Amino acid sequence: MHDGIVILQHRPALPPAIRRHAGAYLFIGPALVLLVVFNIGPALYTAWLSLQDYGILGSNGFVGLENYTHILRDGLFWHSLLVTSIYTVGSAAIGLAGALALAALVTRKLPFMGWFRVLYFIPSVTSLFVNATIFGWLFDYNLGLFNYWLTSLHLQRAPWLQDPNWALFSVIVVGAWGGVSYNLPIYAAGLQNVNRDLYEAASLDGANGWQRFRFITLPAIAPITRYTVILAIIGSFQLVASIDALTSGGPENATLVTLMYIRMQSVASARVGAQHRRRLTPSTVVFYALALLALVILLGPLVWMFGTAFKEGSEIFTWPPSVFPKHWHWDNFVQAWQGAHFSRYFINSTIVSLVSVVTNVFLGAMAGYAFARLRFPGRNFLFLVVMITLMVPNAVLIIPLFLMMKNVPFTDPGGWLNTYQGVILPTAVTGFSIFLMRQFLQGVPRELDQAAAVDGANLFQVFWHVILPLTKPALAIIAVFTALTRWNDYLWPLVAIRDPDLYTVQIGLKYFIGPYHAQWHLLMAGAVIAALPMLLVYALFQPFFEQSLGNLGTGLNE
Repeated sequence: MHDGIVILQHRPALPPAIRRHAGAYLFIGPALVLLVVFNIGPALYTAWLSLQDYGILGSNGFVGLENYTHILRDGLFWHSLLVTSIYTVGSAAIGLAGALALAALVTRKLPFMGWFRVLYFIPSVTSLFVNATIFGWLFDYNLGLFNYWLTSLHLQRAPWLQDPNWALFSVIVVGAWGGVSYNLPIYAAGLQNVNRDLYEAASLDGANGWQRFRFITLPAIAPITRYTVILAIIGSFQLVASIDALTSGGPENATLVTLMYIRMQSVASARVGAQHRRRLTPSTVVFYALALLALVILLGPLVWMFGTAFKEGSEIFTWPPSVFPKHWHWDNFVQAWQGAHFSRYFINSTIVSLVSVVTNVFLGAMAGYAFARLRFPGRNFLFLVVMITLMVPNAVLIIPLFLMMKNVPFTDPGGWLNTYQGVILPTAVTGFSIFLMRQFLQGVPRELDQAAAVDGANLFQVFWHVILPLTKPALAIIAVFTALTRWNDYLWPLVAIRDPDLYTVQIGLKYFIGPYHAQWHLLMAGAVIAALPMLLVYALFQPFFEQSLGNLGTGLNE
């Protein structure tokens, strides 16, 4: 105040660069906090536990690198690493090559190919536990369908899962089968976005089909190929559930992958288009024949599951085996629904899946936008942290996550175990959601952001009113993959939940497998029921796959 005049002094505004940096950190902050707490943190905790003699009752002292020395001297560890490498190369190579070949087939402008594309994805809708159970039956030495076909051809039965020389081959086949189904829509989306004018120009220059594929198709889908190869390698190193259900690492450790070795050590020693009428040409007939053959290979095991779901319990063990029952028992589905309290399990899985979808879509979109569009100190390092979370096997984090959830401060004994938040928070946002959004935004012109900023829009307004409407395909695919993963999640809910009222659908399926007897017909009926919601979700959102996955770039030089 000066001579009765009040002088208002305004604090100087923050420099624009600092405000942009602060805005960027606000966008990536929530996602990074969750990733650090529930992914990076447990990974570091695992590393700390590995330096101790840690047993069921707690730590018995610091032992430094003694645990590592023990493992490196153990020939079984190197054997498991070799098995994992063989499995990775075999399943990834067959799965990716098969997916690309089928994608080239179903992207042809032929009637009904869209339906084939949806049907090919069905194996990815069912959980690893269910798929492994199905193949366990098909591979059965005495009653399996595969050996029945062999004996029908007057060949000897194959010990698919009983002989070390056959077992690894068998689990590679199962992994490749799932890989073809999972990667097919990704490659199909990429092929849909290849410029057709390039093919026409190459044809005019005399290029044959192989030359067009080699010099046009492969370079055009190279970013998607790198993406699928990375995911295939990461996925194979994280695989436990299906191999565990098929062989439990046997026989004679022939299928013992590294993560199963780590778990074994932990238990044993406490270490841690418009349709037109077309004339059927010979080439068209061949394309449809190949499409139908692929359909039989991919859906055959699931047809077996479907047929078993309608059988009477005693009919399952008949020889010769039959795909479909003599009498269709529709009441199996009623028994499965009521006997296993599926209504409660459906509610729990729906809550977990929906909340996970909302958090992954919103937080993943915010962080992906910041990494793709904004410049701020530490951006490349923080994005590297996000990518590292994609490479950390989930099974490695189970023990530290369990201890964290059990000892949450200011909670009742047991912490967040047996709670919804305990199941949801570890995957409330994933590196995949952030990565996919960032890659999608590489194809959106930056001029749109700049024009909105010139019109006076702030950072959040640009994100909400400009970016989000343009990224609906990416948001849809994040939602689909998140819902599919959470609905079929088995390992973490199995560890975090002991209250039957909180069981999810996949844990509920174990109701039909007792210590001495399994109700296989009801288990298959329950598996069919469990797969239907995710199949419906994929069918509804399948058109978004082409636009979203087709825009994946490398994003490495941005």
